[in-house]
Amino acid sequence: MTSLAHFPASPVDPADDRPEWGTMAEAAERATVELSTIRRWIASGRITAYRVGARNVRLDLRQVSPDRIGVPIGGAAARKAG
Repeated sequence: MTSLAHFPASPVDPADDRPEWGTMAEAAERATVELSTIRRWIASGRITAYRVGARNVRLDLRQVSPDRIGVPIGGAAARKAG
């Protein structure tokens, strides 16, 4: 067996690259949008979802973090974001 002691430690934490799996409802809550918006984003390709089994859909919740979805610029959404 080869020792890995001579390999330098990786500067990137591998845990940072792991998806944070969640449901569409969790994504909607995180993004503060309706579930129908999450469905629309999936259909348009804005975010990627994966079917797990016959009925379950999961997506990486990092895709709907506030820094990735932008800031509302008009209408009721902008007033709510205040």
